[in-house]
Amino acid sequence: MTRFWRVGHRWLGVLAAVVLMSSAITGWLMLHETWLQGRDLSQVAADPKEAAHLLAAGPQGFWRSTDSGAHWADVTMPVPTTDVTALTAGAPGFAVAFRDFGVWRSTDGYIWDRVADVPDGERIKGVSFLGNDLVYLTDAALIVGSVRHDQDRSWLRRIHEWHTGWALGRTGTLIVEAGAIAMILLTISGMVLFIRTRVRRRPNRPAPMRQPPVERPVEAATSIN
Repeated sequence: MTRFWRVGHRWLGVLAAVVLMSSAITGWLMLHETWLQGRDLSQVAADPKEAAHLLAAGPQGFWRSTDSGAHWADVTMPVPTTDVTALTAGAPGFAVAFRDFGVWRSTDGYIWDRVADVPDGERIKGVSFLGNDLVYLTDAALIVGSVRHDQDRSWLRRIHEWHTGWALGRTGTLIVEAGAIAMILLTISGMVLFIRTRVRRRPNRPAPMRQPPVERPVEAATSIN
């Protein structure tokens, strides 16, 4: 049983190392770390017709990228672009909601038209396209259609491309983080066992040759009359 555990642990560690290296741990790269300082990003949307066209928003502003996030510029609109509460993209284009300036819609991300005002005493929490129609969710009601919104509780950090599923709240986040740590520890310990085994199989000096046993002559038995 001990030998089976050592062999299995060693090769599972090697397999985990290959998976982590192939997916670069999370599959994401940090771009413009200094640009993010002092900014909170709460919304990101990608144009389904052009993957390199991105919109990102947060309490401090509203930005556009046309090269997959390598460079960003401010989105120009007739109203202040702060306090974005919802952002979405679909086949008809983009839609964004502001805390005080209602819901706006655009077909290209450059020219925007107001399509709804903020109801008195309410806050728009989500927007989505339902076919060619735009639906949005407020604190009090769902307008026109249905939108799933759970205040980002169903987001998971992807550890690799095979990691999918949903979890709720802090419990799900802790489970995902614990799984990531366990996978990394398995990789390290498995690689250590693999290297130690290889070193033991290749000693510095060859083992002494075993000599064949020496055959002793058989003495003839003498009979006593």
